[in-house]
Amino acid sequence: MSAAPFCADVLRLMAALLLLAAAHGKWQALGQFRANLAASFGIAPARAAWLAPAIAGSELGLALGLAAGGATGQAALAGALALFVGFTAVVAWKYATEDIVKCSCFGDADRAVSGFDLARNLAIIAALAFSLAHGGTAAAAAGGWQATVCALGVATLLAVVLAKLHEIMMLLMYARKGVL
Repeated sequence: MSAAPFCADVLRLMAALLLLAAAHGKWQALGQFRANLAASFGIAPARAAWLAPAIAGSELGLALGLAAGGATGQAALAGALALFVGFTAVVAWKYATEDIVKCSCFGDADRAVSGFDLARNLAIIAALAFSLAHGGTAAAAAGGWQATVCALGVATLLAVVLAKLHEIMMLLMYARKGVL
């Protein structure tokens, strides 16, 4: 097995874990997510009431599709790529034009969006595009269960780092300034 299909599989699984974490975070604080949609994005409260569970549900559905692999995984990769491009464009626009934007990306309902969050989303978009272009569901078939377990381990590490990128970068900045 070459490196590209394995990396594509790692990135597909990473995206599945990230979407699962995002959906979980939104479901855990659905009321706050609804409020953030209304306050930060100007969505009417009545529309936010149905849009919030629809977004969380679509993230969960895409996570399950990505985890399934095969043709379903390829379709979910395309859907996840479209979702992240759309979300990132809207959040980046609001970030550039508003003072404070809260999106509840991974359940962090009270924290405003930062440049680190946008950088994370751009990295996820690049990962999804790479996985889609390199057949992100082929490594499991080519390498057996051992390749899948290894890919899942690496994907888990990447997902945790990306989900908590803002916090990691803030700790590094504070440590560099000698605050910690």
